[in-house]
Amino acid sequence: MSGCKGPITTFIVEPFVPHNEEYYLNVVSDRLGCSISFSECGGIEIEENWDKVKTIFLPTGASLTPEICAPLVATLPLEIKAEIDEFIQSHFHLFQDLDFTFLEMNPFTLVDGRPYPLDMRGELDDTAAFKNFKKWGDIEFPMPFGRVMSPTESFIHGLDEKTSASLKFTVLNPKGRIWTMVAGGGASVIYADTVCSLKESLLRESLHFFSLTSPSNSKIFLEPSFYFVFKSSRSLTKFLENSCSCKS
Repeated sequence: MSGCKGPITTFIVEPFVPHNEEYYLNVVSDRLGCSISFSECGGIEIEENWDKVKTIFLPTGASLTPEICAPLVATLPLEIKAEIDEFIQSHFHLFQDLDFTFLEMNPFTLVDGRPYPLDMRGELDDTAAFKNFKKWGDIEFPMPFGRVMSPTESFIHGLDEKTSASLKFTVLNPKGRIWTMVAGGGASVIYADTVCSLKESLLRESLHFFSLTSPSNSKIFLEPSFYFVFKSSRSLTKFLENSCSCKS
């Protein structure tokens, strides 16, 4: 797929639901708030009917009330208006409670007078994992297609999700000879740019930076990192490290 190779491991099988109406609903966040869009012409032809999509903007911190939601459902038949209005508000409250950044139903329909999603897509804010791990359960954030984490990358990624520290480790070239271990994400970019400017970008092994909060975090993070470095590089020629001050 686009030059990338990898296994396809996830499939969705769902029952067919007979229906006549197809509605579109989407909530997306941006810097200043959330945009809520609704259309009575959902489904595969939503792009062709984009002029029929109604959108309202809700500033950050504002509550979605029936009065604010009213323009979205203004043209609906009276017998379903209240039901869909309530559904849109519930959809938005779920969006906020679980820290989605994008939540779309295209389409949803009505089954026995109740909204029923037929197709749904959502994107969670992974930086909210520390406060939502109980609500999210065992949800996994997939890597880009064709990208598979090594055991060490997976281990450090798991640490990063469970601590207030920032721990990042990405293997760029397993056969590389230049490793950088940098305290701070900004510094790691400067180091990487410097290495590349010296015409040695093909030798770069990893993108590796940390911002630790305690000595115990330092030990847990550094041990598997160093083990991976020296196990992978028989002819390790350069290892760049800048000092890190850990506060207990």
